[in-house]
Amino acid sequence: MNEIKELLDSGRQYTFDEGLSLVKKYDTNPGVISFLEQRRDIKHLGYELGRLSRFPRLVPVPGYHNAETVQPLQTEPSQASGPVKSASDSADDDGHEIVRWEDLEKRHQNTKYDDMPADYLKEIYKQNTELYKELQYAHSQMKLANSDSGRAEWRSKLLDLDKTIRDNWKIIDNEIARLKDEGGQQHGGDGDTFKESTCRSYISRKLKKKSPLTTEDIVEMRKRVELLVAHKCEFTPEVEQRLKELKVL
Repeated sequence: MNEIKELLDSGRQYTFDEGLSLVKKYDTNPGVISFLEQRRDIKHLGYELGRLSRFPRLVPVPGYHNAETVQPLQTEPSQASGPVKSASDSADDDGHEIVRWEDLEKRHQNTKYDDMPADYLKEIYKQNTELYKELQYAHSQMKLANSDSGRAEWRSKLLDLDKTIRDNWKIIDNEIARLKDEGGQQHGGDGDTFKESTCRSYISRKLKKKSPLTTEDIVEMRKRVELLVAHKCEFTPEVEQRLKELKVL
């Protein structure tokens, strides 16, 4: 039995003290508990609850006694509470390793490189493989940290990487679904509202962008490129070359 997993799966909201009480009940690491008590960081609390939820069976810490009063469920979220969620898939069932790449088919609709129907999605896929390596490194450094502040810094990096990876998978799944819905007709969902100048302007702005293009930038550029190609619009050799380099053409 894992009461934390049951709580997470219920989707209900929880107070910080309620979540902290559960961590104290099952986590044997005093450093984690000390950090949560001092910082009262709901994001890090969610991470610890998510980690503990992955144990097949939880056993209370020897001598544990809950002397705290668990606060009643709030009808509206406050700053001290948040939606319970599996904040980290970055630990396996024994709580010591992060999610293995080969386990991803359990979590996402499209997890093979060959599932990617377009080059720009393959690039996002490759990006995720690299991000998983960074996630593994952040997780190992968090475990090796010898101070609360050090653990907190690496944990923050780990959570940021986890969010980026999840966002990338969501983009991949949504784009594959979009392409399937279109059935090969590259209309981009804009129907008769296509405006060549608007599409070209967007692409031009992104190509002139000095900072690296985000995953969202690439996806949105791809949609405009699809529209222009569908309407038999041509690109200059320079623009065509850049679009090919970005894997959107």
